[in-house]
Amino acid sequence: LVSIAMLRRAILEFEYSSSTTSGSFSFYYRISSESGYDYLRFYLNGSSSAYGSGSQSWRQYVLTVSSGTNTFKWCYTKDGSVSSEYDAAWIDDIQMP
Repeated sequence: LVSIAMLRRAILEFEYSSSTTSGSFSFYYRISSESGYDYLRFYLNGSSSAYGSGSQSWRQYVLTVSSGTNTFKWCYTKDGSVSSEYDAAWIDDIQMP
């Protein structure tokens, strides 16, 4: 479980290399932030794949990744003007192919 709270910007990034075939990648996330201003964004190999803002209960995100080296990045950004909810994002149960 990774918690990113009360910061203007926090980044979690890692590379994963798989010599097998492509497969499903998934993770659960929860957001508690100022809607429309503070965001959790997910990037796969530098391209934005998903984002969320506001108050969201636990949700699962699933996508197919290709074999080889892939870079996974989560970025929580906060505008800093208003504190609302927990001002946090949580990531849990990351499943690799």
